[in-house]
Amino acid sequence: MRSARDLYGHYRSLLFGLARSAPTNANWPLALDAIIAALRGDLAELDAANARWLKDELCEQLEFGASDMTNPGAAREAFRAALKRIETIS
Repeated sequence: MRSARDLYGHYRSLLFGLARSAPTNANWPLALDAIIAALRGDLAELDAANARWLKDELCEQLEFGASDMTNPGAAREAFRAALKRIETIS
């Protein structure tokens, strides 16, 4: 099992890559589904404290990306969608 810090770097990279590609990739919502499904599985393997930390850190970064007006609209939309999906994971 990977550590929460390793998973943070992995998912941050995936989610930011997805957002960067969103302006030219109409299928980004499908890719987001796959990322969220994998994240759910990895969160389930972590203890509660590390799972909460991972979700909180990812959400903080996604909030920043969604509010950064230098990002294209589609990228901000992808950040917001990812943020909403992660916030609903229990």
